[in-house]
Amino acid sequence: MAARGNSVNFSQSLIPIFKDENFEFWSIKMKTLFKSQDLWELVENGYADPDEENNNRLKENKKKDNKALLFIQQAVHETIFSRIAAATTSKEAWEILHKEFQGSSKVITVKLQSLRRDFETLFMRNNESVQDFLSRVTAIVSQMKSYGEQITDEIVVAKVLRSLTPTFDHVVAAIEESKDLSVYAFDELMGSLQAHEARLNRSLETKNEEKAFQVREESSNQRGRGHSRGGFRGRSRGRGRFFGSYHGVQCYKCGKFGHIAVNCDSNDKLAKVKQGKDGIFISQKKYATDLLKKFNMLNCKVAATPMNVNEKLKIEDGTQSTDGRFFRSLVGGLIYLTHTRPDIAFSVGVVSRFMHNPTAHHLGAAKRILRYIAGTRDFGLWYSQFHQDCCRRHLDFFSDGLSLDYNREANMDYYMETIGKFGPINLSALIQSHSKKFSCIINNPFVPWVSDVAAKHEIPCAMLWIQPCTLYAIYYRFYNSLNSFPTLENPQMNVELPGLPSLCTEDLPSFILPSSSLSSFPKMLCGLFQDMKKLKWVLGNSFQELETDVIEAMDEIHPIWPIESITAGVPIIAYPQWTDQPTNAKLITDVLQIGVRLTKNQEGLLGSEEVEKCIQEIMSGPRSEEYKTNAAKLKEAAREAVADGGSSDRNIQLFVDEIIGNC
Repeated sequence: MAARGNSVNFSQSLIPIFKDENFEFWSIKMKTLFKSQDLWELVENGYADPDEENNNRLKENKKKDNKALLFIQQAVHETIFSRIAAATTSKEAWEILHKEFQGSSKVITVKLQSLRRDFETLFMRNNESVQDFLSRVTAIVSQMKSYGEQITDEIVVAKVLRSLTPTFDHVVAAIEESKDLSVYAFDELMGSLQAHEARLNRSLETKNEEKAFQVREESSNQRGRGHSRGGFRGRSRGRGRFFGSYHGVQCYKCGKFGHIAVNCDSNDKLAKVKQGKDGIFISQKKYATDLLKKFNMLNCKVAATPMNVNEKLKIEDGTQSTDGRFFRSLVGGLIYLTHTRPDIAFSVGVVSRFMHNPTAHHLGAAKRILRYIAGTRDFGLWYSQFHQDCCRRHLDFFSDGLSLDYNREANMDYYMETIGKFGPINLSALIQSHSKKFSCIINNPFVPWVSDVAAKHEIPCAMLWIQPCTLYAIYYRFYNSLNSFPTLENPQMNVELPGLPSLCTEDLPSFILPSSSLSSFPKMLCGLFQDMKKLKWVLGNSFQELETDVIEAMDEIHPIWPIESITAGVPIIAYPQWTDQPTNAKLITDVLQIGVRLTKNQEGLLGSEEVEKCIQEIMSGPRSEEYKTNAAKLKEAAREAVADGGSSDRNIQLFVDEIIGNC
């Protein structure tokens, strides 16, 4: 690196490269680079053309701006460069990247809210090292600070101390007694914890050596009367059963401690067994990965299900025959994987019927199973130590009071009235017919009387809300008279609700409008929302990051399952007709900003020109990239929500834990 005056020629290796991930950390590095070259003020604020008298100053500003723009262009990957190729100033290029990858102030608020939640739920895992745990803490804190969060060492230190495992209880007590936590630095805490962990590890190593020596001394006394070997005993020939512990035993295959070679993870087809305090998890992740590599499917497009819905395979389907040996090898590998993957057992059983003469269609069905496995390699069998009766599911049916041949779609009002009359009697009889008490009953909004039956039998009741949480908030406030809504006297009015933009009459669900012609559904919803105290939980068809403001305005709701259209990650064209569709369209166009809304003409009809216009706007309009970017971000947020440790995963675990606690 050569320097001359204030000008520095950087090599490409010194400039951080942005590859569409970790924008916050990359931007911090770039800010430091700009500041070191006295360019950051120019990148952040730009420059104005001075008077003609200061022409030299203008040239200097342009030169410095071009230099900053060059740094930005060199600091992005080729896949990102096209987005800033048209930018003529460093400020313009920086704002394009900042807006796309960090988002608007609202997106930043949502991300920051998610990080705060992750910070609060952060705990040290069993068998996790101090360094790994503190690295996770540092990563989250750094991200929060990059979004503008003011978080002090005092807050971080207090969080770490209350999140450690019980092994560190005496260390925590000593630190709290001897240190002033208001001025205790996070770096000092890291050093203290790592020093304690090192002493603890040395102590464990000494004990392991003593235990290994003791095992070798006593091994001769543990032989049985058969031909057992080592620490096994039994009357029969062979190895018998092992009654000792593998703690401190070294595997000769991988050199690691805690297991023997026969149970080593390096074995190609062996199922991996993880035993914890809550139970045992068995998976064949490595074998699944090897299977995908063998058939060149490791980086394939992931399928959501192992088999297409209603797909039927035939012996002769009109497609060409395929390599039978290749097909049998693929299906054989899938059959072996079903030992720990019962979710693919049916699909594998279907394709295995055509191993004698497979066709291209049969091969496609088998490869779809591989595409499903590519996205679910972590799946396996979980055996919980909790009493099985506590988590047992039960499937049964009760009569709605009508004959089997009755057309239940003929008169919806009559049907809802009949099931509301006979349903409680028959459901109550079904509950009484079982000797064991049910842990929980989950109903949906169309059968609100289920909560009355559950309360009668002293069973906790949850409701699965099958619409977005926004609809739940609107109905709750409408049926409990907490806000003003359109009436016959005032049919056109704007409704202001917490966490939502202003809603006009056309944005509200049709059930609550004075013009609604349905009678059974509004009556049913009215009874449901006026008697919410009988429900212990509400399970929302959403996830925390999608409807943050609305969910935070409610108390008793656990968002669990994400909305299907959001998880697809593609822009949406909305055509609302009735019930919740107008409100969903409002969320899509104005709140989430991932799509457009079809509009009827003056005659109340939808023309082909309107459809073509909306498709064009989505695909190549001025906001098309914004729609695609927002949809992709929400898809990623949904993926993170349902992943291990995500907001939806934590909420459903909280729900299950509360049910288990009531057993």
